[in-house]
Amino acid sequence: MKLNLIRKLIDVDDLGTAAFFPMYNSDRESVKRIPCGEIRKCEVKKSRNTKYHNKFMAMLRLVVHNSEEWDNSEQLLYWIKAKLALGTFKEVDKRLIFVPDSVSFESMDQFKFEDEIYKPALPILANEIKVSVDDLETNYGEFM
Repeated sequence: MKLNLIRKLIDVDDLGTAAFFPMYNSDRESVKRIPCGEIRKCEVKKSRNTKYHNKFMAMLRLVVHNSEEWDNSEQLLYWIKAKLALGTFKEVDKRLIFVPDSVSFESMDQFKFEDEIYKPALPILANEIKVSVDDLETNYGEFM
């Protein structure tokens, strides 16, 4: 998500309006260097939620456990990425090889993880073991 922000002093007309504030001293120092009235463009990212990531990995393990198709969760994740076209094809020895994108914490924020991997993968995972998405999201706990 990209936003255009302006630094200005808060006055009576701004009451009730949401505002962003620097979280750390280093952030405060950076903001001080921006002159009042100057507009800046920023990208807003949501930090990855470790519990959410672990839940997704547990659901992969649940599907592997309940399917004869997959040997491990890494193999299943590779297939999911290919199915969702989350990667690129490279030619190696005159053959096309799928190179999946990373789902590391550094490569995607929470918004991107949810929108590109988690939400689109749920129906695929549920279908693999013939359960509903609700059942999948409810019964992963044993695989945490």
